[in-house]
Amino acid sequence: MSFQDPRSRTLWRTGRVILKGRDKTALRWVVFDRAQARCEIEWAGKRCKKYAPWSGPGHGDLVHIVASAHGGSDSIDNCLWGCRDCHRRKYHPGVQWTRAKEAHGTL
Repeated sequence: MSFQDPRSRTLWRTGRVILKGRDKTALRWVVFDRAQARCEIEWAGKRCKKYAPWSGPGHGDLVHIVASAHGGSDSIDNCLWGCRDCHRRKYHPGVQWTRAKEAHGTL
């Protein structure tokens, strides 16, 4: 596998792919295009499908199914495109997001 960014690499023992810079942006574009700018996160077997643009207010996020911090790879198979609400609710649950929404009056 060839990378554009010299910091990107594949770990030889596990095969885990770690992408940086241009390579990570290229992965985001592939996942974004696959999702057609719609949230791919599932709730009770149904995709959210909320519009999640590339940039601007309410932009979408690259979501790792298995988090990078837990050994997840930067690969198409391990990534979804998600709206910010679903990403935070499903993959980063906790009081920190509830407090932020209360402070902004959006809860």
